[in-house]
Amino acid sequence: MDSRRQLKIASVIQEAFTEILAREGKSIYGNAFVTLSKVKVTSDLSLARFYLSVFHAEKPDEVIWKFAERKTE
Repeated sequence: MDSRRQLKIASVIQEAFTEILAREGKSIYGNAFVTLSKVKVTSDLSLARFYLSVFHAEKPDEVIWKFAERKTE
């Protein structure tokens, strides 16, 4: 069970990343439709795991790969 703090941090991260996807997402993944379905944060708040949904993409794995390439930028 996630703590109230974890849920709040996850919510803030999800809101911010959703805004980034809306503003700059097309440059990352092209014409695919990508949504952020959930964010989970570890109990020590050191790691956030993103759960993406990819629609209308010929190769959804390539879309995920593009995100993985850019995660350190």
